[in-house]
Amino acid sequence: MLSSTQGANYRATFEAKVQADLQALGLAENLSAQATAPKAYLNVLKLSDSSARAYFKTTFPSTTTCTLNWGDGSVAGVTTPTPAGVSIQTADHSYSASGTYSITLTCGASVQTMSFSAVVPVAANVTFEDYGQGDGNPPLVDRGNINGLTNIWTGVPGPLNYQNLTFTGTLFMVKGSYYSVPNHIALMLCSGGQFSLTNGATFAVKSINGASYLGQPGVLTAYDASNNVIGTTTFNNDTEGTQAPYETHLLNWQGVAKVKMSGSAMCVGIDDMSITPVLPKL
Repeated sequence: MLSSTQGANYRATFEAKVQADLQALGLAENLSAQATAPKAYLNVLKLSDSSARAYFKTTFPSTTTCTLNWGDGSVAGVTTPTPAGVSIQTADHSYSASGTYSITLTCGASVQTMSFSAVVPVAANVTFEDYGQGDGNPPLVDRGNINGLTNIWTGVPGPLNYQNLTFTGTLFMVKGSYYSVPNHIALMLCSGGQFSLTNGATFAVKSINGASYLGQPGVLTAYDASNNVIGTTTFNNDTEGTQAPYETHLLNWQGVAKVKMSGSAMCVGIDDMSITPVLPKL
């Protein structure tokens, strides 16, 4: 299973693999049930943290019952054989609860299964959509179109005080480029950068929606007031090289004094976070 939908390159890579799989199985042409021994194919693309797209094809005769089971109690009927002129069938599904689900295509005695891990994010209370709106920080700069995407970003000399958080190190604010969720403003926290509450208090991190950069893993590590490690999370979703989407990591770190970026990635992009206590905006 691959992911995602943020970049056309990433989806194209996935769909090219699907076609290669079909070719290897002898299913690449518009076959009828009479033209080949009955077969079924299934693969799954991650659309977002909580939604998936199933790609499937069958050559079983119409007398065979085929179903697509999403693993959460939702079951849909599947047309078999796959209609002539259709190279692959697809269906989308969204999950309402976090968990790992078995997605199953069943045609008679044939069973094809893929696993999908859904994350239903908690509500974020730290976003960067208000950045540059009267907060005295450097404005975003439109740097033109690159590969069909707007390229709006600015470097921010740390420290950056924003929504009662202080960010230090090498920082960039980006919007509309490969490095952010479409139409969102994201903060790029680069190697050695960190953030903490401006008032110095400890806090809890429920979740972070983030991405890595330039094909390398980016690590965020939480420390307590004595500089002991509370927990780490690694983002391997390369939003620059493959245009993979941002993804939400559920963390539930408690007693956090600071969160620091490390790993071989140049930066970690942060789209939003859920942090408590919730403090009023400065």
